[in-house]
Amino acid sequence: LDDMTNCQTLMFTSGMDMPEGSSMATINNWNQSRIYTRAFLDENNDPYFVMPIPRGQDMSAEDFARLMNIWEDAVIDFTDEIGFER
Repeated sequence: LDDMTNCQTLMFTSGMDMPEGSSMATINNWNQSRIYTRAFLDENNDPYFVMPIPRGQDMSAEDFARLMNIWEDAVIDFTDEIGFER
C-alpha cells in the first residue's frame, strides 16, 4: 500500500446506524434518481452513501465549495429519503 500522496479522487462517505435498517427498495429508488451519489446497505441493512470526486491536478476553492454544497444537500436529501432523524 502506498502513502496515497498521488491520490486523484476524493470520496465523501456517510452511513447511518438505524435500529431497523433500511430497505433495498429505498436504496434502489435513491440510486435511480441520483447522478452524483450511490447508496448501498451494509450487512445490518444500515444505509450508506458515497460521492466520489475525481479531482485532476488542481481544484479551485470555488469548485470545492460547490462540491461541498452538493454533498451537504445530498446528506439532507438522503436522510429524508431513508427516514433517518437528524
